[in-house]
This record gives sequence, structure tokens and C-alpha cells, in this order.
Amino acid sequence: MVDVCAYNNLLNLPVINPEGSTIFGGGEYATPSASADQVEAAIQKHFDVTSAYLRTSSLYKADTNTYQMCNGWGGGWHTIATSASQNGNRIVINIATLGPDAGAVLQPVGILTIELQNGNVVKYISYQCTDPNPYSQ
Repeated sequence: MVDVCAYNNLLNLPVINPEGSTIFGGGEYATPSASADQVEAAIQKHFDVTSAYLRTSSLYKADTNTYQMCNGWGGGWHTIATSASQNGNRIVINIATLGPDAGAVLQPVGILTIELQNGNVVKYISYQCTDPNPYSQ
């Protein structure tokens, strides 16, 4: 979820190298970290998840109370939804990666389960990793 925040620049952080580029397009944030309060508030607008849960992320730095923001990856690998199914308010999304190193072959990496609440709030239910190292192929 922290990656979602970073890649979509939910904090509207200034981007450099190249100026005005998106992170997905190879840009870099002027400051490579953001305050935990800001990141958590941005994510919690879209996902019903606690700050305590978000702070289990490897991108959280307890000593500075910040999250590392992904920088300058150039968009070589893309995470995409390959299929989804809905049963009532619950949605199951199959996630895969697509990248040049794999010869543009889809590599399934996980299953994301979410729940729609009140028509516009997405609650995170679970994520099941099906390939712990998708970039090794």
C-alpha cells in the first residue's frame, strides 16, 4: 500500500529528474521519504487499514517516523490486475507483473482481496503472495 501511495504520488510531492515526470515514468522525489502521518492519512482515505499495520512495511523507518518513497525505477516492471471476481461487496483481484526482463511474460504474484463499504470505501481484507520473488525469472 505504501508503494501505491508512492507510485501514484498521493502526497503530491515534488518530482525531479526529469522534472514533472511521474515516478512510474522514471522521475524521482525531491525528498526520498515522507512523514508517517502524511502517508498513513493518504492511504487511509482509500483503504480501511490501521497505522500499526502500515508500519509493518519494510518501507517504514521507525527511527525517523517516515516511509521511504520509491524512486526512479523507470517503470521497467508493471504490476497489473489480470482478472477479478466479485461476490457481493467482496472483490478478489489476481495480480501479476509484466516486465522486460521476463520477455514481456505475465508472472502471477498474488491475490488481493478487498471489500467495498458504503459504495466508495475500499477495505483491505488480505493479500496472498503466490510468488515471493517474481523478478528472478
